[in-house]
Amino acid sequence: MTAKTEVLPHAPSAAFRPTRWSLIAHAKGSDEAQAREAMEKLCTDYWFPLYACVRQRGHRPEDAQDLVQSFFLRLLERDTFAAACEEKGRLRSFLMYQLQNHLADAARHHAARKRGRQFVHFSLNDAEARLAREPVEADTPETLYHRRWAREVLARALTALESQAATHGDATAYHLLKPALTDPTASALDTASVADALGIPPAHVKVRVHRLRAQFREAVLSVIAETMQTRNRQALETEMRGLLQALAPQGA
Repeated sequence: MTAKTEVLPHAPSAAFRPTRWSLIAHAKGSDEAQAREAMEKLCTDYWFPLYACVRQRGHRPEDAQDLVQSFFLRLLERDTFAAACEEKGRLRSFLMYQLQNHLADAARHHAARKRGRQFVHFSLNDAEARLAREPVEADTPETLYHRRWAREVLARALTALESQAATHGDATAYHLLKPALTDPTASALDTASVADALGIPPAHVKVRVHRLRAQFREAVLSVIAETMQTRNRQALETEMRGLLQALAPQGA
């Protein structure tokens, strides 16, 4: 899916999973095992956009790793999340603002303070490999951060769809139809070949594509809802537009 792909969220479903703000509450709790699990989930979901932003500010890989690790721990130690309110429910914006403060403090102290309590370790080799695969984009680290966040949201939505398809025995159909979600060009999907592979009339392929796109909208909306303190439809649609804007090339 690119910025040109239309994504119109449907009404929120009662099947939405708990928000990432609930993970934050667990990470702040007194249960050490639960706190570790919640913190690992938060770091797994959000460390790369933050790490990439720190790297593109000129920090070495090892220093960027320490800064991101200490950043998450600082948020919990200072109970920073307690100051977050529903009106500032975009977790991506909240984390970006807090990261900027953390980097400024680290610069004043010449180095990030080493922490003894660590929740998660991520691979520097994997992180650097991901950075190397990304296209060269002459934008600010902050702009690229929001773009990476948007890509992560879409990737998680696609993963959820793939898992759902596998559960229902539709993995083959999903992989054949997936280009209709990820590539906006007219030649992205060979309707005749897909119809032959699935053993259905060509006209039914268009129906399947329409249905998959609707499911993708719901999956994207569900991921967005996880990162916000509200399930208000207008707020979710606003965040959706923000993500699409972040994906659009500058000047487009």
